[in-house]
Amino acid sequence: MSVSNTLEEAKKRVGQTLAGKWRIDEVLDMGGAAAVFAATDAKGRRVAIKLLHPHIAKEPEVRARFLREGYAANQVDHRGAVRITGDGETDDGNVFLVIDSWKASRSTR
Repeated sequence: MSVSNTLEEAKKRVGQTLAGKWRIDEVLDMGGAAAVFAATDAKGRRVAIKLLHPHIAKEPEVRARFLREGYAANQVDHRGAVRITGDGETDDGNVFLVIDSWKASRSTR
């Protein structure tokens, strides 16, 4: 799948609500394995959502590693490290991580 196709797929997610809790507001960035979105939770807090690309998320081991690596980041106690505050699965079977917004992470340390 080309990068432009992956970006188009990511743009289709804008406006969706994941797991009934997080509304996707915009695409922030794209990587080789995932897209990162700005999102708002049900209480109005800003978060980031990291969502595997659909063609990659089909592999069970990749999904498991993605979640494991996300939570491993919580073991790093550094003001520059993000905090993973949740995860979930989309209606179409993809997995995602919920990341504290940069401002929220910085203000609590």
